Amino acid sequence: MFHVSPLLLVIISQIFVNGHHYGGIFGQSGNWIEESTCFDPSMLQAYVVSVNIGPKHVCGGSILKPNIILTAGSCLPSKNHKVYTVIYNPFGEEKSVRVKKITTHPKFKYYDSLGYTNYDAAILVLEEPLELFHSQLVIQLTEEDLVPGEKAIAINWMDRTLPLEIVDISVIDNDQCNQRNKQSGPNVAGYPFESQMCGITEKFCHLKDVGMPIIKQMESNNYFNPIVIGFGIYSRHYKGCDKGTPGLITRMSHIYEFVMSVIDLNPM
Repeated sequence: MFHVSPLLLVIISQIFVNGHHYGGIFGQSGNWIEESTCFDPSMLQAYVVSVNIGPKHVCGGSILKPNIILTAGSCLPSKNHKVYTVIYNPFGEEKSVRVKKITTHPKFKYYDSLGYTNYDAAILVLEEPLELFHSQLVIQLTEEDLVPGEKAIAINWMDRTLPLEIVDISVIDNDQCNQRNKQSGPNVAGYPFESQMCGITEKFCHLKDVGMPIIKQMESNNYFNPIVIGFGIYSRHYKGCDKGTPGLITRMSHIYEFVMSVIDLNPM
């Protein structure tokens, strides 16, 4: 019997149904899908990539346009764009594209010895566009913030096996996050900063793929027209997740203008 994967059905439907637009502002209202068990990993793989140095995965990333990837600046150890490739899985087989240019946020700071990051965001401009199923299958951006108690999901793809691992997170207040960080020792960096929010997971050290998006999906009458919204980027844990500190997330609201300006400067 001929089998059609859920992802392929999503793609086919996107050709006929208007939904996403490149790096666009999310401007619809409705109910959110709250639990990770309601997400289809085979659908979400169309929205993310693995950023590599040689064969090694160094961080994840979000597809904003076929030639634009959003990731975390702190997981790019070299500023030489030529050492990086982007791995993605559009048709059930891995493909790679080289990076043409790296642009980090102008306020980006990273001091590894302190576990210190701020405005942890970078844009990778690719040498050639990704071969997407359809150009509308990209993550939409929002300037709205998640609020304490609100749920979202993160994605892990560190070993590049499928399906992706989907992780439930719950946002906590920044003051509460600061106190939790102090429990692991002096909070030298003063985390979290204004540009960050904090998320906790049920499983210990479950939030681990730096650079991957923090997303929500809106309920839709059309299953084959998913609306995936990016609220931030997973940055890291203060002093490491083994210390029990919350995950630090770069707020999309604080990097939105930067992202849009780089997109405007780099048309396909």
